[in-house]
Amino acid sequence: MSNDPDSFESQEEELAASPFGQFLFSQREGKTHHELSQALAEVSEAVLANGGTGTITLKVSLKLLGHESRLVVRDEVVVKSPKPVRDSSIWFYNKGQRGLSRRDPNQGELELAVIPLRPRIGAAIPAEPIADQA
Repeated sequence: MSNDPDSFESQEEELAASPFGQFLFSQREGKTHHELSQALAEVSEAVLANGGTGTITLKVSLKLLGHESRLVVRDEVVVKSPKPVRDSSIWFYNKGQRGLSRRDPNQGELELAVIPLRPRIGAAIPAEPIADQA
């Protein structure tokens, strides 16, 4: 560190940086601060509802405008909220059809038949006879 009172290092020790919050309230007439506040609420609600992790990123770009001390300051707010987990389903690939099927092609099929109801002994007999459904 230099002992010269006019050096940048000695001036840096004496001068505190202006508060970032002050810049944030003023950038784009407060629109950036408002956008970040809205994003914080949105991401908080999404994390509570869906779990996971959300992020809010503020990117500030500064570019010298001409010469001296004029700067063009741009900001970008990037919001990543956790999304709800979507339902999934199980499908099977059918080589013969070259497509997806809900039926497992490796599982055999049972031959099922409808068995008509017959009245039990001692049960009430219906007014009309039961037609054979075979």
